[in-house]
Amino acid sequence: MSFEPPTSAENNSSAKPSAKSGKKLSYLALVLSIVAIVLSVVALGSSEDSPEVVETAITAAPSDSSNTENEVREEPSDTADLYVAPTDVEAFIDKVAESLVLIECADSSGTGFAYEISGLEEGYKTFIVTNHHVIEDCINDPDALTVSHGEDYKLTTNSSLFDHDEENDLALIQVEADIARIPESKVFASSGWWNMAIGNPVGDTELLFNATTFGHIVAVDRERYNFTSAIINPGNSGGPLVNSRGELIGINTFAWASTEDGVANIAVDSDLLCAKIIDCGDESLSGEGE
Repeated sequence: MSFEPPTSAENNSSAKPSAKSGKKLSYLALVLSIVAIVLSVVALGSSEDSPEVVETAITAAPSDSSNTENEVREEPSDTADLYVAPTDVEAFIDKVAESLVLIECADSSGTGFAYEISGLEEGYKTFIVTNHHVIEDCINDPDALTVSHGEDYKLTTNSSLFDHDEENDLALIQVEADIARIPESKVFASSGWWNMAIGNPVGDTELLFNATTFGHIVAVDRERYNFTSAIINPGNSGGPLVNSRGELIGINTFAWASTEDGVANIAVDSDLLCAKIIDCGDESLSGEGE
């Protein structure tokens, strides 16, 4: 059934009654006119008072709005719950990816990330952390080493191998580009922490830039080896394992899967850099367990 709006005559029928002849109707018309004038005066008076009502309503609005904003405000990254995923995972991935680099050595490739350590040689601005096995073929052939960064890793930067530690499968590269550093977790990881592994694994026909896997910390062995349920794929090597605050837990290093030994994905703690590669100060784990 279609709806037809009333005509203008229907809208005004109550305000304009049908005219009738005779003096009584004239007097009635006069009375109605006087009533209409009185009603108009009353209406005018109420309209003059209305701005105060509107102003009061507008004044009250900001308080209600601010309460709503407080309720939906996102957690600051440095106070996020370490056992649950970040509120905005897409933005989280983009932020961590700003620190990643693609490392190519001879015919292989891997992942690295910018990290804050002192000791850079003159002319270099950023230390890149990766695995020893990623740069192994370039130790005696430094010209075969390429470090790329930026969107889709289209930018290359001059680089040099600073040092490496085969035992702990770690290496440091220094580059000329100034790349955003990943902050380090202030405490060792604990079982149950949410975490993300990110890197550039090999896909079907090409590299998968900034590919991510998610999981939780299964266990931490001797505060050095972080076992995670996040899968570490070939090419993720050297990439970071981060917690829900975007802080570094460890460096993705190796994984295995077999019916005999089960499944394991391991990221070594960044403090192992201090064991043989660089002096991290008195608070490092350098020398422990050696």
